[in-house]
Amino acid sequence: MRTSRQTDLRQELRAAEMIGKAIVESLKDKEQFRRYIVTEKRGSDTCTEEYVFGKVDYKAVGELVRTVKALEELKRSAGGLEPERGGNLVVLPMVEEL
Repeated sequence: MRTSRQTDLRQELRAAEMIGKAIVESLKDKEQFRRYIVTEKRGSDTCTEEYVFGKVDYKAVGELVRTVKALEELKRSAGGLEPERGGNLVVLPMVEEL
């Protein structure tokens, strides 16, 4: 019989897996880190539009890397694994071209 703690850990692992899949799916978009949401005030109106620029949004890249690292730590702790000694290596899937 599962304890409530085991059920909670299984739910956390499942959530981490789903978030990981969403991240991998988002990385299939070659413009993912060049897309910006811009809000402009035009007179009394406000207009929000999406633009794709040549500049890479390194803040978004950093946030994604931190998220992947947090997911890996969650999976390790919920799965009962100890972090490997010698560093914090996060392996992202290969992307053909950014």
